[in-house]
Amino acid sequence: MKIKVGAGRLTMGDISSYVAGTLIGSADAEFEYICTDSREAGEDTLFVAFRGERVDGHDYISSAYDMGCRCFLAEKSDRLPCGASALIVQDSTKALIDISARYKSRVDCIRVGITGSVGKTTTKEFVAAVAAQCGRTHKTFGNYNSTIGMPLTLMETPMRTRISVLEMAMSGLGEISMMSRAACPDIAIITNIGSSHMEMLGSRENIRRAKLEIIDGLAPDGYLIINGDDDMLANVQYPVERVIRVGITDNTADYFAFNIKTEGNYTIFDIKCRDRVISNIKIPVIGEHNVYAALIAAAVGGIIGVDEAGLREGLGSYISVGLRQNILHIGNMTVIEDCYNASPESMRAAINVLCTLGQSGGRTLALLGDMKELGKDSERFHREVGKLIAERGVDMLFTIGDLARHVAAGALENGMSEECVFVNVDENTYPATAWEIMKVSKPGDVLLVKASRAIKAERVIECLRTLCNTEKN
Repeated sequence: MKIKVGAGRLTMGDISSYVAGTLIGSADAEFEYICTDSREAGEDTLFVAFRGERVDGHDYISSAYDMGCRCFLAEKSDRLPCGASALIVQDSTKALIDISARYKSRVDCIRVGITGSVGKTTTKEFVAAVAAQCGRTHKTFGNYNSTIGMPLTLMETPMRTRISVLEMAMSGLGEISMMSRAACPDIAIITNIGSSHMEMLGSRENIRRAKLEIIDGLAPDGYLIINGDDDMLANVQYPVERVIRVGITDNTADYFAFNIKTEGNYTIFDIKCRDRVISNIKIPVIGEHNVYAALIAAAVGGIIGVDEAGLREGLGSYISVGLRQNILHIGNMTVIEDCYNASPESMRAAINVLCTLGQSGGRTLALLGDMKELGKDSERFHREVGKLIAERGVDMLFTIGDLARHVAAGALENGMSEECVFVNVDENTYPATAWEIMKVSKPGDVLLVKASRAIKAERVIECLRTLCNTEKN
């Protein structure tokens, strides 16, 4: 990761006044960039060294120095070259968070913090698109949503930014609290409470507890926006007058979507707000999970003063990022590329999208891979996905990865024919899986490709492209 500090250069003296530590070398040494990868180091750069499970960044301090870097934030000084300036701290991650908390005061803007088990990035993109209608907006780039990435996003925020949209992910308790206290969001958002990180946290109750930490740094007059349809969030009180609920099943929600319909690759719906109804909202993606994200963006727009025209423009300008629900055309087949990550909740949403697209007349095919970090109930979660595949009448199922064989088992147990199920437990045999799909595919088929990031299921799509190009030639 590398960012350019957005509100002016810093000196080593500046950051030593922001956080407790021992300053070695010149307090006047300046930097304009911050990086966490020594390969991106150079002049005017602060290299932050972290001690990870597999890699110790302190081993690369000399490499960063050789590339012209002279400013360091580190936990030990024994690797520090002569002539370098460094702030030695007990914990580099905590120090970076503390520095960002102080530095953010240079930019006076509205800050929006987003967390949740599923849909954080989609919600971030919808919120940023709506917020941009009333001023300069800065948002989390890529996956800069960790206890390292989020503070870097804070420090990257340019001067004259009106709204900053910050995504916050976590792997355990306490992380979102640290990020929230640093960012001090004016608006906090929880998209939902799912099953991701069950392996680390053990229960949805603990996941809820971790996500609710976003309240810890919320401004005293701030707003909390939640998914009111989520069973773990429905009764959240913070305090009541500053909680905004969105929903598509509970018509008492502050922002309630109804008359939801699909037209091509678009979703059209009406929104009942607290004081009015906005009709025929159109977003360029399909699936109810995207409607929730759009409702949250509408709620943010209501808080910051986006008018109806701006809301329509913002929601309509949404563009999916990364490997999330990209609609592709490979040969005579429509492919839903949704390979960024997977959980039981996002699997259900993706299968619903597949079935919606399949209503145009083509067969529905699903290539599903392992869902990671689900803990002791992993097999049950995979089998439940297979059950849904059978119940929704998906025509053909392909699985990739050892855990995903339980998806196949769940589908077979619930009536799916053996001749329509293909199992590949080796997650690395992408060409073989692509060939299996190509052998049985027909013009007009719709294929969903979804798995946890570790499976790299998008490589099957690459192989499908190669096979199609080979057939053409």
